[in-house]
Amino acid sequence: LRAIDLAGDGVLGLCKELAAATQPDPFAREKGIALLATWAGDDGARRKEVWPFVKASLENKVCCVTCLRIAGDYGPLAREVVPTLKVMKQSQSEQVRTEAAKALDKIETP
Repeated sequence: LRAIDLAGDGVLGLCKELAAATQPDPFAREKGIALLATWAGDDGARRKEVWPFVKASLENKVCCVTCLRIAGDYGPLAREVVPTLKVMKQSQSEQVRTEAAKALDKIETP
């Protein structure tokens, strides 16, 4: 999928299907979200299109680290999840705690 032009016919739709919260395979969802974030790049309009997928999977055990990194990269766009990130800083997982702290730092001090 990475080698395919994400803007091509149907490919973007497929990535959105993979990234949807209704996707039963969390590993496929994570990959779909990562591909959408790559497609969005620094484009503000595209990031707004991708953000609901990231937000919906932020607390999914498989997707959370990827989503935390994207949330941090999205800065002010991700401000609405600051309360969730503060809770995630208390996670039992050291990796989740670390990524939540990094995301918070990027969001609160862009």
